[in-house]
Amino acid sequence: MNEPKDLAVCAKNAWKNYGHRCKSITVLHDINLRVPIGMIYGLLGSSGCGKTTLLRCIVGRLELNRSEILVFGKPPGSRGHEIPGRSVGFMPQETALYKNFTISEMLHHFG
Repeated sequence: MNEPKDLAVCAKNAWKNYGHRCKSITVLHDINLRVPIGMIYGLLGSSGCGKTTLLRCIVGRLELNRSEILVFGKPPGSRGHEIPGRSVGFMPQETALYKNFTISEMLHHFG
């Protein structure tokens, strides 16, 4: 089995909820994912199943409620890491994200 340092993406028992405690909706429930470096990986699922939420967590635009995701061996957004940034490109399905980015962030994120 691959070690996290040999993986492009590694998630173990990842959880993501939206909302507050009494009205919380779990979108990602105990997700385990291991993508080796150099592997082309398809993420398939029905509408609303959490694909975009998972991708946002992988590129560092959202944080998990429990556990962590490692991208090239480090958490997205950690000091000195280029995720989010030039090491991974991400094109969201909606354009509302543009309002949240600076021009520099757009170039790093999509480039």
